[in-house]
Amino acid sequence: MKVTRRKLRGLARSEGGTRDDRFFWIASEDRYAAHQYLKMLGVPRVGIVPVEQGEVTWAASRVVEALRRIDAESMLEEDQRWAILDVDHFGEGSHLSGLMGALQEAGQLGIEVAISQPCFELWLLLHWVDAKDASGVEDAKEAEERLRTALGEF
Repeated sequence: MKVTRRKLRGLARSEGGTRDDRFFWIASEDRYAAHQYLKMLGVPRVGIVPVEQGEVTWAASRVVEALRRIDAESMLEEDQRWAILDVDHFGEGSHLSGLMGALQEAGQLGIEVAISQPCFELWLLLHWVDAKDASGVEDAKEAEERLRTALGEF
């Protein structure tokens, strides 16, 4: 039996005039890092949903609310909505109930959730340093300091 390899296609598929690929709607409570990262990737099949800034305690629920408001006519059945949430600020104390409520609502609405622990900035740091050099990062502030050391700025 002859085995043939399928040609791999990248994330950015812009062939033809119709959209037949899955589109990803992404929202994050992080004001800068996640959105800048996604824009840097330059993938046309990713839409960044703006999230209204407000009381920090309910940031996770604002992310879910922003994704809920996406016009159903803009979405195809195979499209996905993703909430990117950090737990460095929202995984304990008075913030925990807001996070848990947002997770429950996301599940009911079919919104996927990506939780970064402790923070999205750690994900960025791991692009530039070995995992052993990123160990012990407790929060976004520490990850940002290490990013500045690795990159010279952040």
